Amino acid sequence: MPKVIIIGAGLVGTSMAVALQKQGFEVSVYDKIEVSAEVSKGKRYLEFGETGGSLGIQANGMLVLDRLELLDKVLEQPHTLLEGMTFLNADGSDPVFRSTISNNLPDRFKKDVHLMRSHLQNVIMRKCGESGVRMFINMKLESFSQTDSEVTVKFSDGTTVTGDYLVGADGIHSNVRRILFPEHPKAEYFCGGYLGVFQHGKKVGDATLQLKYPLSIYMNGLTGSAVFAARVGDSLGAWNVLLAKSHDGDASANAANDDWRPAANLPQEAARLADLVKEWQSPPNLVDAVLHADRITPINVYDLPNLPKWHKGRVLLAGDSAHGMLPSFGHGLGQGLEDVSVLADLFAELGGVYADHRKVFELYDKIRIPRAHSVANTSRNASSTTFTNSKLREKVMRTMMKFAFWLSNVLKLNDVVGAHDVRLDVKKALAAENIIIAK
Repeated sequence: MPKVIIIGAGLVGTSMAVALQKQGFEVSVYDKIEVSAEVSKGKRYLEFGETGGSLGIQANGMLVLDRLELLDKVLEQPHTLLEGMTFLNADGSDPVFRSTISNNLPDRFKKDVHLMRSHLQNVIMRKCGESGVRMFINMKLESFSQTDSEVTVKFSDGTTVTGDYLVGADGIHSNVRRILFPEHPKAEYFCGGYLGVFQHGKKVGDATLQLKYPLSIYMNGLTGSAVFAARVGDSLGAWNVLLAKSHDGDASANAANDDWRPAANLPQEAARLADLVKEWQSPPNLVDAVLHADRITPINVYDLPNLPKWHKGRVLLAGDSAHGMLPSFGHGLGQGLEDVSVLADLFAELGGVYADHRKVFELYDKIRIPRAHSVANTSRNASSTTFTNSKLREKVMRTMMKFAFWLSNVLKLNDVVGAHDVRLDVKKALAAENIIIAK
């Protein structure tokens, strides 16, 4: 069977592995991550342990997970079903609700799912193991070369592997992208921040750790700060502190944070961040959630300039490697899952594992690039109006935001992105090629 080499064992890389293995390819995934033997001890499949924070999946991503027979398992994890998001001033005043309901889909897909990133990752990793996907860790890509018939990948330990295709799903700083398109600009640093996880409902002294809203964002344009906060099931909570401006003791903007390693001195970091959030006049419950976090992870946020092409020869990019975008619009993962669906569907409809990859990759770019760039541009526009040095401009921007959300709620504009079924894009593209999908 034709072999696919995937670089990157993140959410998109492992989802792609499941999808292509399901099509009949022999898939192997390679990742540079160093995983202790204890992490996966006694398991039939690899686990990466508890890392990162929480994330949301809208209907477009849920549709893909459902077709990969993953959604039921995802919904078995601690999660919250969301109808939207509440935007507030830093002090918790002036709440504005933006609906994310998917109006034109079955009930199963109407509400967003919010869960821990690590739980979603482990569900997909388990499926990889069950599907026969081979997983290799401690493997850092050094180089690759390709001919008309194959791709050969070399790793830093001297190992070489050969396959029919190479998929780069190795994230915002993709080595596959760097080698494939050396002329393209690097991802641009936007801001630093911190992910936190805490026990929602836990009593700490006289206080109870709890969030007022299922999903919310507290913003202060003048300090260049924002705090995302989310409930995850009945007993977990997560927050994300973003800092557009540096602060004393700030560990963000450090390249080491790209590996998402938890803070070594949790009590010290929690106390420092809690003091910072308190300075922003954030509500006491939000300050408590930061102070009593069980895990804090420094992160960096980047934006990848729009890439005009996602493939060359037998090598193709997916996920953040192709379109790493700012999180302000909340659709980065959804766009990556759409990549997965489109590539798998194109192979299925154009001849299976022996399809002409040149046509498959050409249509993949044609379908995915305009849509992903549109979402990325929307994310940039949203981020550009978040921070300002003018109190008056901050008020004007908030008024404009309220109107935009009102219009979106009334006209159900979320359906354009969040409730989109990317399989319809595949049907449209194939119809233009006079190829009709049977179902």
